[in-house]
Amino acid sequence: FLPLLSRIVIGTAVLFSGWYHCFSKVSFSDAELSRIEAFQASTSTAATVIPVVWQAGTDADLSDDPETPPAAAPSAAPSAGPNDRPAVYRLAMDLSDLGVTSGVVPLAWGIVVFEMIAGALVLLGLFTRLWGFLLACLLGAAFAFTSVKANDMFEMNPFAWRGQPAHFYEMYFQAAGFVLAIGLALTGSGVLALDNLVFGRREKAAPPKAAAS
Repeated sequence: FLPLLSRIVIGTAVLFSGWYHCFSKVSFSDAELSRIEAFQASTSTAATVIPVVWQAGTDADLSDDPETPPAAAPSAAPSAGPNDRPAVYRLAMDLSDLGVTSGVVPLAWGIVVFEMIAGALVLLGLFTRLWGFLLACLLGAAFAFTSVKANDMFEMNPFAWRGQPAHFYEMYFQAAGFVLAIGLALTGSGVLALDNLVFGRREKAAPPKAAAS
């Protein structure tokens, strides 16, 4: 039952994290919104070239007819709040702070989609060893880049770690998640898993080995 408990803990944690970043909105400060706009501009420069040319041509056509009023600019879609944006941009800013210089928004989206897929399949127990290994890589990288590099936890006296509760719990969650993921990669899914149905039937269907003479 221990692999099952490990699947429940790490699967729900990763699934809920990915779901939150994908579908929830959080409020950002004006300075953070400026960074988000810079991220968006860096990823959409090529896509905005054609609309700009098309708009210029349309304005020229309308100027030939003085009786035709100019088209009104499209209004922005309403949002929940003036500073509300998807929570995935918080992860994008964290990646930027860690030294990622380009493609932070696509990378952030890739991480959160991976979290949802991996968390769901670990909970179901399908291809558990593979997803356990991939989650161990993700959590190991998160531990190295946040707890070791960004938060400088190993520059502190270990007996003073508890004085930084947010960094303390983050570091130990990453370490515990890494251990659970490695355990799943080594031991498999345990009971109540789709792996038992898929691979168990294959093992039963395999012909028995001939007895040694």
